[in-house]
Amino acid sequence: MKLIDWQMQRLAGIHAGRRDYGRGRDDVTVLIYFFLNEDGAAAAFPAFECSLRETWLRCGMMKTVIVTNIAHRCVTDFASEFSDVEVQVEPALVPGKIPTMSLDCVTKLHTRFATPYVLIVQNDGFPLREGLDEFVGKYDFIGAPATRDERRGVLRALGFPCLNGGFSLRTKRMCEKGAGAWNGFWHHIINTDSRFFSEDTFYTFTAMMSPFYRWGLKLPSEAESFVFSYESLNDMITLPAGISPFGFHGQPTATRLLSESRFFQ
Repeated sequence: MKLIDWQMQRLAGIHAGRRDYGRGRDDVTVLIYFFLNEDGAAAAFPAFECSLRETWLRCGMMKTVIVTNIAHRCVTDFASEFSDVEVQVEPALVPGKIPTMSLDCVTKLHTRFATPYVLIVQNDGFPLREGLDEFVGKYDFIGAPATRDERRGVLRALGFPCLNGGFSLRTKRMCEKGAGAWNGFWHHIINTDSRFFSEDTFYTFTAMMSPFYRWGLKLPSEAESFVFSYESLNDMITLPAGISPFGFHGQPTATRLLSESRFFQ
């Protein structure tokens, strides 16, 4: 089964059940980026809606921000159903240009929420179970270990956490530090099309080389990161034994996890 097929089935069930999400944490904001051409927005939005509703089902209703390039009716109609959902329009987000999201995530993310923490979700990355409380208060940034990069073992040994940002939990302090590092130094050195500027790479690798950036930050070990999330799994990667991740990110990961019914309920 493909992730989108599971999402459509799941969304239909959620709508039919009219579930009460309960109240989640007041110190965490859920944030999702949704930027597409107007012609494709309505067709794509259900997957994003499913990821938000799934997050609320697992974690309770929390303050939620949708950052979008256009105030499409599918977004505004959805947001109007919930007092805790805010739509923020950012015209600088360009459909098909992921670096525009990275630029916003590095330079403006800290301004988009007022709580101490932000939980970033995507259409292909969200919680699979309850357990947000396990991670709040422990780390300044936690996401899945970056499994796509064959250099990750070397980078880890050098003290760079190399975490995935598509589904991640961050502190406002970390986001402020990231913006400061970019505005104060790194925008002179790299451009936004560089692989070193991909927002999660920037937060957990590039900016780590800035003086004082890492000072006081609490970051997870690789084992702790696997408890939080899996990313870009394929048949060549062995799943850690006995670990049921809090969430996941990536279509290949979803395909792998969907084959194991204990993950997607």
